[in-house]
Amino acid sequence: MICKEWLGGNGLDNFYQWSINNGYSQNLTIDRINVNKGYSPSNCRWATKEIQGNNKTLNIQLKISNSDI
Repeated sequence: MICKEWLGGNGLDNFYQWSINNGYSQNLTIDRINVNKGYSPSNCRWATKEIQGNNKTLNIQLKISNSDI
């Protein structure tokens, strides 16, 4: 989900200003700080691929019963 501030008539301008003021660089990509929340100024940052790789959720659930042992 993208916040209303970055959508609509002035959305692109608002996003551009936020980007410039928050460290945009061509070698970075936008990253959500909390992966469970949407894209908004308070939850986004410009980050390297390495930082983004460390900020992802990889949950694997294993169910082991006594008969599997």
